[in-house]
Amino acid sequence: EIISLGDIFDLMIEDNKDILESLQNEIHFEYGRIEYFFHNNMGIFKSSDFINWNRVKTVLEFMASIELKPLIVIDNYDFEIEDYIHTIESFHSYFSEIEYYYLSDVKFQLNSTLSLEIKEELRKYFNNSKFSLLEEEFVPFKELNPIYDTAYMLPYIIHSSIFTHKDLSFLRAFDVIEKEIYLNNEVFIGASGIINDMDIRKPSYYAYYLLSKLSGNVVAKDDGYIVTKDKDTYSILLYTYNENIDELFKNSSKLKSTERKISLNLFNVPSDSRITFYEINQKIGSSYDYWVSMGKPERLNKEEMEILSKASFPKIEFKYAKKSPVLNIITKLKGYGATLILIKPTKK
Repeated sequence: EIISLGDIFDLMIEDNKDILESLQNEIHFEYGRIEYFFHNNMGIFKSSDFINWNRVKTVLEFMASIELKPLIVIDNYDFEIEDYIHTIESFHSYFSEIEYYYLSDVKFQLNSTLSLEIKEELRKYFNNSKFSLLEEEFVPFKELNPIYDTAYMLPYIIHSSIFTHKDLSFLRAFDVIEKEIYLNNEVFIGASGIINDMDIRKPSYYAYYLLSKLSGNVVAKDDGYIVTKDKDTYSILLYTYNENIDELFKNSSKLKSTERKISLNLFNVPSDSRITFYEINQKIGSSYDYWVSMGKPERLNKEEMEILSKASFPKIEFKYAKKSPVLNIITKLKGYGATLILIKPTKK
């Protein structure tokens, strides 16, 4: 799974590094997409014979420390093809010499807005390069949309990840409020980060959080649910599904709260079980909806920030079930959201 980190200079800000480290500890993305990597502010200049890689080394060492592999976007519009080839060859030479452990994990991606000529030449180069180039191009997308902050992102991300495999590269690790011009508050601005500028988790964060808890083989899946099994442990992820999921994404004014009662039957569960429920929706665990209930304050004081941070977490319940030919589980999906049910055998 890939998470977009945005501008490499945003990643170098200490607060953002702390946010990313915390995010990676809970969700474990495999790759982090970085923009503006081969640029002047990183000590990389057009037509320069010698390149100082110290700044880049600092970034890559941090990413390695949190087990996040680099996906580097090629997006310097001042470069000619010769500049790119020289820079990439120097990059490989330097990090090979210092025996950078993760060099083989580095991947590249073309920015879709590069010229066709540059893209064609780079694809030819990477065909015989020591590095991998992703086939799909990265499409820059920085439009603000109020729906990015809402609980609707839970089912949208889950469904997109499991079924439609839509490009979710517009989502970012964190919001960077300093770069936005048209604001009416500094809490939820409609940016596409899964964590806001104050380190408050949005509902979109918990879509990935719940997905990361699925393990083993897929037993069953359909619109609105997926079931996996790992040895004797079952994971059941339920989410609010709507046939107009894409239309609703484009028009948040059409979002309407819904509720569904769900009854699940598991057969031949071999032992007593411990059942854990994770529930998050518009009424439970959604930092955005909690902020709305506070009257949408433009700014938060320290106490309000702490309250909102603590409110942004799924409701967790534990239940015990005795061994039975049929294990019946009843739950509800309230509004836009998701429920994860983990069923584990108890120790004898």
